[in-house]
Amino acid sequence: MGELLARRSGRDFVDNDAQLAAVTGRTAREVQTNDGPEALHELERKGLATALGSQTPAVIAAAASVIDDPDSRRLLQRTATVIWLTADVDELAKRARRQRHRPLASDSTAQLRQQSATRTPLFAELADIVVDATRPPSDIVDEVLPQLLAL
Repeated sequence: MGELLARRSGRDFVDNDAQLAAVTGRTAREVQTNDGPEALHELERKGLATALGSQTPAVIAAAASVIDDPDSRRLLQRTATVIWLTADVDELAKRARRQRHRPLASDSTAQLRQQSATRTPLFAELADIVVDATRPPSDIVDEVLPQLLAL
């Protein structure tokens, strides 16, 4: 969805997972397994700050964990239009299990349910645009693009 939005809005696309792999040579799962969750989240926060510091407008697919960090939230609030893609926890768990690079607990649904309970109020406070992400990416972009360009 992010790549399509970037292409249709004429912006660069920055994916936090790709940034992380470029910097470390490892996936998020590998970083968390070898270095721990705090090291992973620090790399994700640095990746967000780097992407937001660019002078070139971009669509940034940020790691969800950056919402947990107060400094990252302030940075997003000051410098970005935040699009919150919402979906049911069961749907998120199903998607995440298909992506081997994600650092998930053995009970990914329980992990995502706990994270959702913590993060939902933070996303709700910060989001400029909220969209249901259970639809096809082209439908999501059709909804988001006019709102994004109007801001």
